[in-house]
Amino acid sequence: SSGINAEYGYDDLEAAKEICLGREDCFGITKVPKKKGAKYTLRSHWKLMDSTSGETSYVPCRGFFNCSTFGLKSIHGTFLSANPAFTADWDKSTYGSLEQITFQQWGKDSGFLRSYHGRYLSATPQGKLAWDRTWKRDWELFKISQHENKISLKSAHGEYVSAQPDGTVDVDRIRALIWEWFIVQPQECINNIECDCSRAIRGENYELENVVYDLEAAKVHSDLREVVGFQYVHNKNGTSEQTAIFEIYQTRTETAIFTKTAGAEIETGTAFLTGFHGVEEGRIYEEISGKYEFAHGIARKKHTILEASYHCNAPPGSTVKCVALLFRYRSEVPYTQSWRHKRLACTCESSGVFSETSAHEMQLLVEQD
Repeated sequence: SSGINAEYGYDDLEAAKEICLGREDCFGITKVPKKKGAKYTLRSHWKLMDSTSGETSYVPCRGFFNCSTFGLKSIHGTFLSANPAFTADWDKSTYGSLEQITFQQWGKDSGFLRSYHGRYLSATPQGKLAWDRTWKRDWELFKISQHENKISLKSAHGEYVSAQPDGTVDVDRIRALIWEWFIVQPQECINNIECDCSRAIRGENYELENVVYDLEAAKVHSDLREVVGFQYVHNKNGTSEQTAIFEIYQTRTETAIFTKTAGAEIETGTAFLTGFHGVEEGRIYEEISGKYEFAHGIARKKHTILEASYHCNAPPGSTVKCVALLFRYRSEVPYTQSWRHKRLACTCESSGVFSETSAHEMQLLVEQD
């Protein structure tokens, strides 16, 4: 019996896949001859895929692997190996023919492991593994869990495959810890790689790929107006204009900092290169400057020298006060950063606010009595 339920019938394969992936009780999809009703139906158990009624079954996702063969490397630096005597060991430091595994996916999260000798890996209730089965049944089926470029293997008995430091292998662990996670090699053989963006991003594993600034939501504040010099010209009794020249020389510190507000956490001090939108005359200019080095969460400081020479002119019969004002602006620009993993084909996003205190400029204020 195929176990088909017309209630879960769909005309479109992609629609059926989407529904199946969202259900805990769906294992696969069956294409049904039109005379039986709906074109695609959901299936609830892997055994139903052995139907002899001329039906075709589908895995509702992309699958875990895209290579015909691959190897599994443990935390100890050794590979799972199938010996000619059909024993399973985890003691080879190199990847050769005995370490080649073929995976036959069976449903959306399980499958069978086949060795170079054409035999299937089997887990016994006693917690032992062997490469000696010529058939595919419950004991040969393993549930796959994936974390980045690693997988774990859970047997039909509910226990995980574990690689021991002495090169032996058991299948008796109730939790998947570091001995129960295996790196797929070559890395390009594993699909669906997603970065673990819940962990802090560090410079040894990630590099900044791109920064997108939201200029429409940017804000500029006039942070400070400071008197940095003045000049009086007394010309009450004069009959012609009097002029005095005074010069201003100032040193100020500009700061810029990226502050994360959402998304992946970035370790404080993580270095990266990027450009940014500066402030000029109280407005953010659209062009991005050249690339500068930043350390996340730490203000980048730059010392700036400002010089100006002013002419203070007093008409006849007046006293004029010329005041040099220094203006400082503070900008806030929302951003989204994309961080690319250095080894894995995946990225994490982090968003926040880029704050810059800069755009020091001087203006002359003239007061006349």
